[in-house]
Amino acid sequence: MVAGAETVWVFVDATTGRAVPIPDAVATAFEIVPSDEDVLLSTGVGISPG
Repeated sequence: MVAGAETVWVFVDATTGRAVPIPDAVATAFEIVPSDEDVLLSTGVGISPG
């Protein structure tokens, strides 16, 4: 492998500014990493419960 990359993103309701569920068409096209996954927590973007 020459290079690798990852992105962290979220779908947001443009009216409320709040996160919304990822549409099925997108979720099936990409690997969805659980929000408590160590790689996300290590970057500070993991979602805390509650």
